[in-house]
Amino acid sequence: MSVKSLWFKAVMSGRGIVNYDSGDARWALKEYIGRIVKALGYDNVKVAKHAIKKTGEENGKPVYQICLKVSSACIRHSIFESDQPFHNPAILHAPKVLMKLISSVAGLLRGYMFESKGCTGIKRKSPVLITDAEQTNNSVSTFDIGTQCAPRETKEDADDPSGLTLHYKECICETVFEFEGAVDFNLLQFISLSQMYDRLAVNPDYLTEYRAGLEKTLGSPVSDKAWYIFKTATNGLPEEGLLLSQAQVVTLIKEFFQRLCGLCIIRGGGGYARINSVQVKHISNPLTDFPASLEGYYKVTTPDDLKLKPEDVEVFYDEVAEGEAVALYADIESIKSVQEQKAKEDKAAKKELMKAKKAAKAAEATPATTSTEE
Repeated sequence: MSVKSLWFKAVMSGRGIVNYDSGDARWALKEYIGRIVKALGYDNVKVAKHAIKKTGEENGKPVYQICLKVSSACIRHSIFESDQPFHNPAILHAPKVLMKLISSVAGLLRGYMFESKGCTGIKRKSPVLITDAEQTNNSVSTFDIGTQCAPRETKEDADDPSGLTLHYKECICETVFEFEGAVDFNLLQFISLSQMYDRLAVNPDYLTEYRAGLEKTLGSPVSDKAWYIFKTATNGLPEEGLLLSQAQVVTLIKEFFQRLCGLCIIRGGGGYARINSVQVKHISNPLTDFPASLEGYYKVTTPDDLKLKPEDVEVFYDEVAEGEAVALYADIESIKSVQEQKAKEDKAAKKELMKAKKAAKAAEATPATTSTEE
């Protein structure tokens, strides 16, 4: 049976905090933490991201379990950090750099969205799903106090707040985190060149440059653009785009797991978390291959450990003859044009009718005004 997606489970371990939250998060933490922490009442405190779960009730009051977490955004950024260390929307105006980015492994796997006034916007939804990583060990965080190496600001007025040289920061020793994720072959294998479903991934004007970058990334020729339709769609329309081969899909999946297996999140001066283990499961039937079941998982330490073969990859799209697709869209445009013209005529007729009614009303009012004056 062909494989529709890959599900994976991963374990990270480390020391210290690698993902801090906003300052306002301290209010939620103060309410649910279940113990008095004076530092949470101050503005100058840094708190980590937490997962909060209700575990029951005690004396009529809810009891919560709080643990550290690393957000999926932080994990995703760290996986592709060596590919995309910076984010710069200005590259939308630099086509050569833009084509290099969106045809790269990170562009194909992480996804992107570039919008700017006066330019054709492009977007690609990431085929990689990653959940937040939640702490699974029993280490408890504390709040340490620190000082700033700077002179204290003095008050210029009695009502002004004075400067502070003290600050608080949440800290912890050993940590263990678990998270899950999936790679969707449907989103991975197709690159849209159409705005029909609001997922134009490449400006067609730069298709030649994009294909050259794509072939360099994948190490194999990429098929010409064509019209495709989702196999099981009953209300779908043909969409112009590029369809990656099954072997190219496997190549990109191996690139992803190479980055995932080497994941190490480092927070300067704060802590680190690195991958300990990764397990993978092939999903052929989402109704029976439950990700939560432990059956079917196998350990992956390098991309070569993946048991996925090109012929196992499900192909989600059928090619449609260009003439058929063009004729279909021509019919749609023709019907839309007739409807738009009819709407314009109805609007003009309504406007003329209102104008006539207004003139008739004014004519009726004129004799009445004259007789009154007489």
